[in-house]
Amino acid sequence: MRGTAARFGAGAAAGAEGVTGEAGEARAAGAAGEASAGPHGASAHAAAARAEAAWRVARAQGRRRSALARIDATAKRIVDIAFSSVGLLLSLPVSLLLVLAIWIEDSGPAFFVQERVGRGGRRFRMRKFRTMGPWREETASVADALQGRDTKGLPGVLLQPRRVTRVGKLLRPTALDELPQLWNILVGDMSLVGPRALVPAEAEPGADGQPFTLNDRLDYLERHSVRPGLTGLAQVRLRRSAPRREKYRVDLLYVRRRTLWLDLALLARSVWISLRGAWPSVGADTGRGLPPIASEE
Repeated sequence: MRGTAARFGAGAAAGAEGVTGEAGEARAAGAAGEASAGPHGASAHAAAARAEAAWRVARAQGRRRSALARIDATAKRIVDIAFSSVGLLLSLPVSLLLVLAIWIEDSGPAFFVQERVGRGGRRFRMRKFRTMGPWREETASVADALQGRDTKGLPGVLLQPRRVTRVGKLLRPTALDELPQLWNILVGDMSLVGPRALVPAEAEPGADGQPFTLNDRLDYLERHSVRPGLTGLAQVRLRRSAPRREKYRVDLLYVRRRTLWLDLALLARSVWISLRGAWPSVGADTGRGLPPIASEE
């Protein structure tokens, strides 16, 4: 009887060992490893596990942000196409009248066309209704040219300051001179809201007083990672006479904080300013409800 009990006990022990064999071996190996590595090895293993978990969380968050950014970009482009196409159709009678009025005033071209820098540094031709009169050239001596008068790089030729036309005085306060840019938006050169469209090799005074081009800045490509806008944070928040350096900083702030809701807020504010004809008086008081602009350099 005792022999049978002994054999039964041994068989049960062997069965239990067979059921938990692999798990037991894994735990035994882990325990042996930690015992041989000591407390420092265990803490290093825990740190590596935490680092891997943090990396997985960061990767998941990055994928979510990328997906949201793609959705925002798609929605933004849909809004651009819808608004620009409807705006072109509705403004066609007004645009034809403006073309005629500009031509009657001085028989000059109706449009002002200039090369600007778009997304990714790609250049495009931006169009506006012309609001300035033509240059008037007068001969002059080189001495006069060196006294600070604008010679446009031509010794002996003075270019008198251009004047704002009568039609231009009506267009500028309401931003109606920018109606042709709806075509730039429709074809994908620009967006309704974005940073200002810079002129190639646009320059600003440096710390030593010497001009340097903005495309030499390290964040130039980041600023041009989105389409330039018909309106934007800098256009709504800053006066036209604000330094280029300040406008550039606010443009960069918009690029880093842009959302579809911010675009809609800026667009609504711009429409309100245009309806009041208040673009010449735009300043800090027109930015209520928008992100602060002094919080990021």
